[in-house]
Amino acid sequence: MRRIALFLAPVCLFAACSLGQRQTYRLTFDVQNVPIQQELMEASLRMIDEYARQLKTTLGEKDTEAGTGSALITISLGDGTQLPAMTEKLTKPFSLQFMTRVTGKGDVTVEGQGNFADTGLGAKDLFWAEAGEDNTTGKAAVRLLFTTEGRDKFLKLIKNNRGKTIGLFVQGRLVSMLVADQLQDDVVIRGIPTIAVASVFTDQVNTGLHITFTPVP
Repeated sequence: MRRIALFLAPVCLFAACSLGQRQTYRLTFDVQNVPIQQELMEASLRMIDEYARQLKTTLGEKDTEAGTGSALITISLGDGTQLPAMTEKLTKPFSLQFMTRVTGKGDVTVEGQGNFADTGLGAKDLFWAEAGEDNTTGKAAVRLLFTTEGRDKFLKLIKNNRGKTIGLFVQGRLVSMLVADQLQDDVVIRGIPTIAVASVFTDQVNTGLHITFTPVP
């Protein structure tokens, strides 16, 4: 029995230590509008909660502190050993690309979908993503809103690619395929099962577009 007790003691101490771990992140915004910063702060908290779910743990304590052009978020996780993985998710550079499907050699090959070539249209050309209900299908949809310069590039893209398929890649993964002929001023992604799923996507896009997460020692 003594050997078992001696073996369990460091395990319990380790668990207690893990539960007590906290991590602070500095959020740097690239927008000056305070209401938008507040909206982005809320989206960040939802994304942290979603990442905790993906890591099979729970979000424990969370403290926020707003500043000018930046903010602080301090969190703990039910499993503190997952904090490095959380940091990796939050600090991973965000990427979003529009790519045309091509018959010849492309920049990316997606199994079962073919080759795709970069168009030069990407995250820097977007301003916001919003989720809502699609009255035509009864499901959820996401609208991607371009900057002024981005919309000009987008309109030129669809004009020059009539009849072609355009793939939307987020973090290197194909998330939607759109037909150029059916696109107008903005991109609408339809057929999303629920508003909850659509909202997770928009939170990922909006925080990726406008926030840089930096761990604070």
